[in-house]
Amino acid sequence: KVWIATSQGLCVLSNNVFHVIGVTNGLPSDLVRTLYLDEEGQLWVGTGRGLAVQFEGRWIQFSSRLGRLPDDTISQIIEDQRGNFWVGSN
Repeated sequence: KVWIATSQGLCVLSNNVFHVIGVTNGLPSDLVRTLYLDEEGQLWVGTGRGLAVQFEGRWIQFSSRLGRLPDDTISQIIEDQRGNFWVGSN
């Protein structure tokens, strides 16, 4: 699979077919700003309205509204050697 961050959602190229994942599929926003595939193979998606991770076929959201982030505009996601996640925002 190829994952592409766009302003219209998360585009997925699989078997030569594009699919678009967005708010209607469980992302916090259609504006996808950054992607990160962790060591366990889970896809993290930073959007203009929060963070989401694909887990067991569904999207789990993190946002300031839920008290889990200081800001919802996510621009970077990294993981350090200890497995801690670092999220860059506004």
